[in-house]
Amino acid sequence: MDLNATISAEAAIAMKLLAPTHFAVKGNWLHTYNKDNAFLGSRLISAVAPLKEVKKIVYAPGTEIRLPGKLLEQIEVAEVLSEGDSVYDQSIKLSIANGKFICRGEIAEVGWAEGEAFGEYGGPPVVMKISPKFLKEIIKHSYNMTLTERSAVFSLENGFKHSISLFLE
Repeated sequence: MDLNATISAEAAIAMKLLAPTHFAVKGNWLHTYNKDNAFLGSRLISAVAPLKEVKKIVYAPGTEIRLPGKLLEQIEVAEVLSEGDSVYDQSIKLSIANGKFICRGEIAEVGWAEGEAFGEYGGPPVVMKISPKFLKEIIKHSYNMTLTERSAVFSLENGFKHSISLFLE
């Protein structure tokens, strides 16, 4: 998928001096390397994917899931040790397998916090990283989620949809 992203002017100037030969986008970061393996990481200011690509993901057919009612409490357990550079970048891991919904927050130097909720799901295991704040806000409005091959799409009553890319383990 094509990605249009914006970085700061200072990062762009430093990147030009680095003369990168390789790059990678991970989360909110753009990592570049040059022929000598010198590294520069820059925080993305914004990133926009083409609308037709987004529609393919958000409106793809999938498996409807009703999230368990206790999931909100378990998100709060994991949020205590959610990793991220700021409150907006914090993330937890939500794993779904065999009817078990596990929320895990982890900070390498500190430890981890994990909570479980149980619901109905018998499909392949699914793992996603998500902002605990965003997930709590979505769940306050709807417990409906559609799992597709590439994403988890949360649908709210007012028609709003929020899609999260999946990482399978």
